[in-house]
Amino acid sequence: MNKVTIVTGLWDIGRDKLSNDWARSMDHYLQKFDELLKIEENMIIFGDENLQKFVSERRGNHNTQFILRNLDWFRNNDYYDLIQGIRTNENWLNQTGWIKDSTQAKLSHYNPLVMSKMFLLNDARIMDKFDTEYLFWLDAGITNTVHSGYFTHDKVLDKLPKLVKNFHFVCFPYETNNEIHGFKYQELCDLAGKPVNMVARAGFFGGKKDVISEINNIYYGLMNETLSNGLMGTEESLFTIMTYKYPNLITYSEIDGNGLMGKFFEDLKDMTGEVKSEVSKDVVVNNLDT
Repeated sequence: MNKVTIVTGLWDIGRDKLSNDWARSMDHYLQKFDELLKIEENMIIFGDENLQKFVSERRGNHNTQFILRNLDWFRNNDYYDLIQGIRTNENWLNQTGWIKDSTQAKLSHYNPLVMSKMFLLNDARIMDKFDTEYLFWLDAGITNTVHSGYFTHDKVLDKLPKLVKNFHFVCFPYETNNEIHGFKYQELCDLAGKPVNMVARAGFFGGKKDVISEINNIYYGLMNETLSNGLMGTEESLFTIMTYKYPNLITYSEIDGNGLMGKFFEDLKDMTGEVKSEVSKDVVVNNLDT
């Protein structure tokens, strides 16, 4: 059995048409994705025909499984219309100043895509040709903020099985009393079962293959419940609730308040830091270099 497979995907949702700091071109994403494709680990990649050609020019079949998934897949489900209803609702848009110009508000496919990452990870579990023990989602544009050398030179991905015993998120401290990514703060705390002071990142997450199905079912139920009640942030809002609510299934690593994932991979490189659970924030695994 192979230890680790990386799962990712990339689609053009028109982000280049946004203004100011929200805009990013597809060429930029492809440039960063090209850096990620240089990893030696097995990869399961979702995308359209154009991405399939891009990948086939850079990787071989021995360590790559491409799953054709066009953009319309994100529209043909029972949550797309719920997302559109919330993102165009004036009450949601007027919660705070930044939302109206955000990717969540401006791009119809943004939340349907990012909130489907967990479903894509679970689909990878079902279709995995590598007989993998651990599956981890890694954003296609991760090297925009994390140096690619962590993956290609330092080989940090090979160390993940030593760190992750079940399912794992990476969290950063977050203090607010209004909203988190557009999700009403008090309602998020109620769902989490305690006051929330950290947020789970979505650029990297995953764990043992045999627990992903259970995690996916929890996520699906939580997403339907919150969207049906008019509550929406991003996938990170739901990951945060899950981290607080299911400490028996989920552990997490902490990064700095800027939310940048580089610290996690630097710690992984050196095998330092602590893996924690929300059970009184007790340390579950310590001295990771042993």
